[in-house]
Amino acid sequence: MNPTFIVILSTVGAALLFFLVRYAIKERKRIKQTGIRVEGLVVKVEKDYGSNHSATHLLHIQYTTAEGEVVNGIYRDIFHPSSYMEGDTLTIIYDVNNTSRFILANMRKK
Repeated sequence: MNPTFIVILSTVGAALLFFLVRYAIKERKRIKQTGIRVEGLVVKVEKDYGSNHSATHLLHIQYTTAEGEVVNGIYRDIFHPSSYMEGDTLTIIYDVNNTSRFILANMRKK
């Protein structure tokens, strides 16, 4: 393969990764600033084995919005072992424009 092509492809890939990470950080900050905090319940924890055979944990979280809508969402817990167990409660912040989008108020269980 042409070395110039590899350099160009690597540069484009790095730039794309940079912008995706930047977007995720900005989106998290926006939800944290404008979202609504509620308590959520971990109803199920399951392991998810990715293509690289490393396990992450999928937290199935249920919460009720300020308007009374019950939402079931999934959060990917990257910590091993999982920070949370079934039955744990946690504080989440959901997006007011899309109630199914949420972040954890605290990344690790206290």
